[in-house]
Amino acid sequence: MIPFGSTFTTGAGQTDNGPLVVSTLTPPQNAANVAVNTTIVATFNKTINPLSVTAASFRVSYPGVSSVTGSYTINGATASFAPASPLPGDTTISVQISGVQDLSGIANNFVAASFHTAAVADTDPPTVVSVTPTDGSTDVGLNSTVVVTFSESLNPATVTNNTFALFANGSRFGSISSVSPDARTVTLNGGTLPAASTVTLAITGSVKDLASNPLADFTASFSTTGSLDTS
Repeated sequence: MIPFGSTFTTGAGQTDNGPLVVSTLTPPQNAANVAVNTTIVATFNKTINPLSVTAASFRVSYPGVSSVTGSYTINGATASFAPASPLPGDTTISVQISGVQDLSGIANNFVAASFHTAAVADTDPPTVVSVTPTDGSTDVGLNSTVVVTFSESLNPATVTNNTFALFANGSRFGSISSVSPDARTVTLNGGTLPAASTVTLAITGSVKDLASNPLADFTASFSTTGSLDTS
């Protein structure tokens, strides 16, 4: 039997230098009565780099919230954004896409669009979903900050040092140091916390969501360690 052999040569690879553009956006520009639980989907003209799709490059916002929290799903040339909680009703939602890249590193042409959600009344009050340090925790380091996360975006005008407070040894101390872009996470900083003390976080019912639903009065406490860790 005579052995069979074969050879071939490949053509020179071609680099895709064409622009990356958004072919379709759902909901489309100026859509009305959009469901508050809608997923926003951008379809591009070619496959995109999943790592380039972030809250900065695919930004969803509405009045009072500069960046809506949610999750991204990438499938080939499609990027989908699912908000972590329903969008507010009867509200204009803005979408900006800039900086998403294809597999060659080419960024998309800037896209801005908006749609209006259906007039659905929000009657659910905001709630606290997590506090760090957790309620009842002990031996908390003296350099710790207090971070509170809520179930939905708050009205930023109600997030003040009159509605959030830290107390220890009968005295109030510290203040709000930051509020997340989606107004769902508030950080308080008390500097070096008092040693061997019980620290109480108090949030009043004057805190409201964007539909003016009030938070129920909330408190949580933790105890600090006896000395500052300098290691």
